[in-house]
Amino acid sequence: MDNMKNFTQLKEQVLEEKVGTIYDKTPKTLEDAENPEVLVQGFGRLRLNQINDLIRKKIVELSKLSKSKNYNGMKSTMKMLNLFMDAADEVGKEMSTSQYKRKLTMLRKIR
Repeated sequence: MDNMKNFTQLKEQVLEEKVGTIYDKTPKTLEDAENPEVLVQGFGRLRLNQINDLIRKKIVELSKLSKSKNYNGMKSTMKMLNLFMDAADEVGKEMSTSQYKRKLTMLRKIR
């Protein structure tokens, strides 16, 4: 019974893991807080604006692959697109918390 409980806890942890999270939870500058470095699981660290640029590029790439009927390439591009969109969405939610907004306010006052 104990093993089943541990498995259930492990399963819940895996399901709760985020695809993207803010890497530095205590930004030193306003610029770092407004454009945080994001840790994307399975990819690495990127700035939020870089993720947004990659999303736009992947959408253009998807359109080109669609015109050439490269469906395997489309699947691969869609996986990457979903990864970046999920990461950007999760970071956006993290940035909209009251704690993060307070950090932004404090950094604006220092300026």
